[in-house]
Amino acid sequence: MIDASVAAKWVLPDEPLSEAAAALQQRHLHREIQAIVPDLFWPEMTNFFWSSVKCGRMSAEKAGADLADLQQLEMTTLPSAPFCDQALQWSLRYTHPADDMIYAALAAQLGTEVITADERWVRAVGSRLPVRWLGAI
Repeated sequence: MIDASVAAKWVLPDEPLSEAAAALQQRHLHREIQAIVPDLFWPEMTNFFWSSVKCGRMSAEKAGADLADLQQLEMTTLPSAPFCDQALQWSLRYTHPADDMIYAALAAQLGTEVITADERWVRAVGSRLPVRWLGAI
């Protein structure tokens, strides 16, 4: 399972950890792994593209094309609503935003890990929740 910070590395190849993210994408494309995301992923990525255009990191045309390409990757998308209770509990316990915790709750339910480029999140909860840093793969 991946979070939006990993997918963002797919479209901004000059970013740190973009090679590790691209390797995960290739593994998904070759069906070695299955990329799973909560439905929350799509609004997060849409916002990422919007902010990338707004700050001049990419053109509107590239943002639209990259979003379309991302949608063609056939990632399994699961509803986030069933995981909100657990996400809230963990957010309150670990003082961390609930949107990230939805990924963790989904990963826990599926018996897998969230791969993230957010090292701060991993440092905060990685020893207690199924959250793994992209740089450690």
